[in-house]
Amino acid sequence: MPEVVSEDAEGYKSVDYSKLTPLLVEAVKELKAELKVQDEARQAQIEALKAQNEELQARIEALESR
Repeated sequence: MPEVVSEDAEGYKSVDYSKLTPLLVEAVKELKAELKVQDEARQAQIEALKAQNEELQARIEALESR
């Protein structure tokens, strides 16, 4: 991002961090949205595993009762 870097008369370069703030805020928003999607997928997977576990437990109990 060359627009945030400036150079003075002596050749020293500096960064205007205030120009980076909107980009950083947007990046955080994108990461938050991505984490939300991943969390929803993880929750769905957990629910599926719970259902599978309950089914297997029922099958085990049925076998043991025979």
